Amino acid sequence: HLKGKNTTFNKKNVVFLEAQESDVVLFSPLLYHGSDRMQRASTRRIFQCFFLLKEA
Repeated sequence: HLKGKNTTFNKKNVVFLEAQESDVVLFSPLLYHGSDRMQRASTRRIFQCFFLLKEA
């Protein structure tokens, strides 16, 4: 889903990272500065956390 670094998802993600810094902040550097492979792995983890938070 993420084809570029500047996407609407990244903007929303910043807010989410602030809400759950202890769990997800470590993945932040991978999202913005990592390789495509690392981005996929880290976004997958964040998507899981995001959906769990959304359902709660």
